[in-house]
Amino acid sequence: QGINKFKIEETELGDLDESNFDSETEIYSFKKFINQEYHTIDYRVDFNSCYFEKIDFSKLNLDEYIFSNCYFKNCDFSNSSISSAGIHKCTFENSKFVGTDIIGTSLKNNIFLGGTLHYLNLTKSSLINIKFDNSDLSMASINEVNLKNVIFDECKLLKADLHHTKLRNIDLSTSSIEDIKVTLDDLVGCKINSFQAINIMISLGIDVVI
Repeated sequence: QGINKFKIEETELGDLDESNFDSETEIYSFKKFINQEYHTIDYRVDFNSCYFEKIDFSKLNLDEYIFSNCYFKNCDFSNSSISSAGIHKCTFENSKFVGTDIIGTSLKNNIFLGGTLHYLNLTKSSLINIKFDNSDLSMASINEVNLKNVIFDECKLLKADLHHTKLRNIDLSTSSIEDIKVTLDDLVGCKINSFQAINIMISLGIDVVI
């Protein structure tokens, strides 16, 4: 929400074409983009303190892009690739990441408010100081991920794959985790409620007597 403190100039995403670039990296700061389509370009772009609303990033290659201190509202990143990108201090409100690849990426100090993140692929990424608030990560791939100070608050993780992701100090007790793919070693130090514990034991083939 800190983005609202800045004086932001509204800009057309259509202005970001190759003719504007004199170097390999272009930086855009304090810009507002609303209800526009974005087409990837051959240069790296750094967005700093920008506001995006109803922007369609779907099916685009955003690899190695940098988003810092940005706010995204009702944006669509479905089936796009954001691998090796830098995403820091950003908020994503009711945005879609269906089938999005964020593989081997560093995510720091970000908030996901709501949003549909089905089949999101976070394999081998690093998540530090991240909050998922009422987000739907069903069928997401969160395997081999480094989690540090990550919060899942009333999220859906139905059939999500968390193999080889250490969940120590992660609280899943308020989230729906039916049929998640996980091992007992991964769950060491994780916080779950009694109902979840029974379901996980059953899914692992353990005969639970109640």
